[in-house]
Amino acid sequence: MLLRIAVVPLAIMALTDCAAAQAVIPLGPVTQELVTTQFRTPLTYEAALAKLTAYYDEQLARKLEVAFPEIGPRQHYETWHDMWVYFGPETENVTVTMKRGSDNVTNRLVKNWMLTFAGRLGAQIPIEYKELLAPVTSETDIYATPKDLSSLMKSLSGMKSIRTWQHLALIASASPMSSIAMESVGLHGVHHIKLTAENAASMKQLNAALNQ
Repeated sequence: MLLRIAVVPLAIMALTDCAAAQAVIPLGPVTQELVTTQFRTPLTYEAALAKLTAYYDEQLARKLEVAFPEIGPRQHYETWHDMWVYFGPETENVTVTMKRGSDNVTNRLVKNWMLTFAGRLGAQIPIEYKELLAPVTSETDIYATPKDLSSLMKSLSGMKSIRTWQHLALIASASPMSSIAMESVGLHGVHHIKLTAENAASMKQLNAALNQ
């Protein structure tokens, strides 16, 4: 059993010099969303992977299987930017679909990541984007290890463990789109978990496995 720990935020405000205080302009509410795009590449699936092999070697000095692991047939998880990428069944001029959770603050950045990726595959620029209903997310602290997290795959169909330098541990699924990422929070045996799911039903399944 993975033990959850209640996290209580602590806010301390100190104002020692009114003259030195600066006005803070509120940014407004943060709106969550799912950014997605679909485009065609003139490449075959195999040629697209070859292009991406060179891209990640050049940009990250990392192998394709680490930066762009396969989590299903022609389905990948881009670990650099935490994006889901799906390749259509066509033998050439393949349809590529990309998805990533975002908000009104990071929206432009996410779209730029997708544009760069599409450009590497020879897609016709500009590409079109859609903002859909945001994925469901949940965060908590637990007593667990990366090995414990990997064992969750046994109770979650379609989940795959991913080697990544971005997280302490990561498992993800292409359909339904979901992921569980683990980070260290400094205390011995305590780790931070972030769950991302395509919908409420998928999130319920992830939470059930986490509490099993």
